Amino acid sequence: FRRVLFRSWNSLMPPGIIDTAIIGTGLTVNVNGAKAFAGTLIMNAGSTVNLTAGSDSLFVETELKGQTATGNGVVVLKNSSGNAINISSAFTASNVNVQQKVSLLSPLTINNTLNLTNNARLSLNANNVVLAGSTSTISGDASNYVVTNGTGSLVIQNIGTTGRTAAVQFPVGTNTSYNPARSEEHTSELQSH
Repeated sequence: FRRVLFRSWNSLMPPGIIDTAIIGTGLTVNVNGAKAFAGTLIMNAGSTVNLTAGSDSLFVETELKGQTATGNGVVVLKNSSGNAINISSAFTASNVNVQQKVSLLSPLTINNTLNLTNNARLSLNANNVVLAGSTSTISGDASNYVVTNGTGSLVIQNIGTTGRTAAVQFPVGTNTSYNPARSEEHTSELQSH
């Protein structure tokens, strides 16, 4: 275990999956043309990780104390031993891939894509996941979904004539069963399947 404080993921020896990576207050760290890893990622106030290209990835193994991730790349939340990853402070990202178990201890905002894969369970607890704008998307199915285990909600913005006009899927369920909902423009009500 080691703690690493840095300004650029690509200019220093990168942290590994068991290391704690700390991004200083107000700093932007670029991941460009590479994969980056952190056991625990601590992003101090006003800090940003910029995942420049669509092929850039930031893998977090244990805990994310985040701020903002921008760019076309993806933040991957995956614990190799199957334990839940905690998101312990409010985090906003363009693209997130949840693999296996993630527990929200603070809100999560997605500006582009939220992919749920590899038997993903994103537990809301008392926090919301917000799909911002009118073009952000979420993938999910009977094996990969958002767990509504508390007062938190899956919020999908801009449904209706001024935003999303097609049917919108809400891949939600309990710890043990998938119970998706759907919103359609012409009914403006949620339908449980």
